[in-house]
Amino acid sequence: AHAVLAQGYNAKSKPLPITAAADLKSTAQDMLAWLDAVYQAMKLQANGASLTPLQQALANTTNTWIAKPETPNKKPTNFAMGLGWQIPTIGSTQVLMKNGAVGNAGFSCWVGLTKYDSTVPPVGIALMTNQTGVDPDSTARTILQKIMAV
Repeated sequence: AHAVLAQGYNAKSKPLPITAAADLKSTAQDMLAWLDAVYQAMKLQANGASLTPLQQALANTTNTWIAKPETPNKKPTNFAMGLGWQIPTIGSTQVLMKNGAVGNAGFSCWVGLTKYDSTVPPVGIALMTNQTGVDPDSTARTILQKIMAV
């Protein structure tokens, strides 16, 4: 109960124990480590390697759970849905992406990576901002697309 798992924050960005938190904040290094762990789990799974329970859980988040999700007003989206990931196809490559916007504190991030495929080089990006009203989604998506095109 008293283990230091992560630093929690309230809606006003004041530090408090994780057990009472409304928010977590990650550094760019945290985000890159997360993308690397997810990618390595996908790669191991695709190659038939034996996975630890954590690696299996990470790999499972990248599977398509809902092939054709709808918006609340019943319009189709342009992506499939994994367990926490949106999974669009960009060109011929599947991409895992997630918007990490949090409303009250004004923090936002966008993370994306190519889904593991032996024919596609791994590409990942984590773009973060802590400015209210700044939406990194389209910028990050454009950067990822340009890197993939190289």
